[in-house]
Amino acid sequence: MLKTAFLGIGSLFAGVALLAGWGGAVTACQNLDDTSPLFDAAAATDYDAGYVPPAPSSTDDTSSGAPPSGPTPNTLRIRLANLTQGGQALQLCIAQSPSTAFVVAQDVSASTKLDAVGAGLVSAPVNVGPITDAKKGAAFAFRVGTDCVNAGQGTTLASIAASTRTTFKGGASVTLIVAGDPAAQGTPDPLAPQLTIVNDLVSPSATATSFRAAHGAVGLPPFDVVVNGETVLTGVRFNTAIGYPYSSTSGYAQIAAGIPEGSTILLRSGTTVKTFTVPSRVRRGIADTLVVTGTVNAVAASICSDRAPAAGATSADCTALPSGG
Repeated sequence: MLKTAFLGIGSLFAGVALLAGWGGAVTACQNLDDTSPLFDAAAATDYDAGYVPPAPSSTDDTSSGAPPSGPTPNTLRIRLANLTQGGQALQLCIAQSPSTAFVVAQDVSASTKLDAVGAGLVSAPVNVGPITDAKKGAAFAFRVGTDCVNAGQGTTLASIAASTRTTFKGGASVTLIVAGDPAAQGTPDPLAPQLTIVNDLVSPSATATSFRAAHGAVGLPPFDVVVNGETVLTGVRFNTAIGYPYSSTSGYAQIAAGIPEGSTILLRSGTTVKTFTVPSRVRRGIADTLVVTGTVNAVAASICSDRAPAAGATSADCTALPSGG
């Protein structure tokens, strides 16, 4: 299973934004200050299965063999987790201050766009910007929908509007999660699509697996994540990736030994328990997200890497977990 972790992390320093935009509600994290030691590839020997150190060079054999770099110092790295119901592919649009015009999020150095992220998938990241003022950062607004450029009822599902922009310093990396039922758009139904921003941990510890869960399963109350009998995450709420006590900006727990092949993962919510099996080892030195989708009667789960996938890939590297009931 390929695993990818970004290197470098920025800070998100605007306050929480809660806004109903075009029928959708949004939540933004307050602050992106979660950090951990830089990944020391020279010292670590327990790489994830997808990591291949570069071949030694006859002229330069001093490379540490570190994993691919993350966001650049003058950009914001973003990706979209489309956890909505109904199977719709979605676009992610951004408006960078001072502009108020939304455009489909596109990488500053490539043609890659977040214009068709399938339901149940996490997109590959794109670096947007540039962020020219390293001290002040740059303010962004976001919206998600089937046509987020030409916004309107039925085309934009959720948004963080220009009036409540979120400011990022260069080098930040975030995942935007959208979950809910598009059929409930424009109603007070709690299943109306919502957009949430969470920080990506781009410098995971070399001695543990950084692990979180993104909850997009309609009708499933907040759940605990139990790995081989040990509760590693508690009370993860719908349309978030943050567990109790809800003080983290990224949602990661540290699992010192990683997750062995064949391990059991339980999603425990009151008397409801969903069981999954891990088909291949989750190693140390990486950051992963357990993506939970479906409905309370048909929950699906995948482990998705938080590192960028191979060049040209449009989705994160994810491994579906077989369900045990």
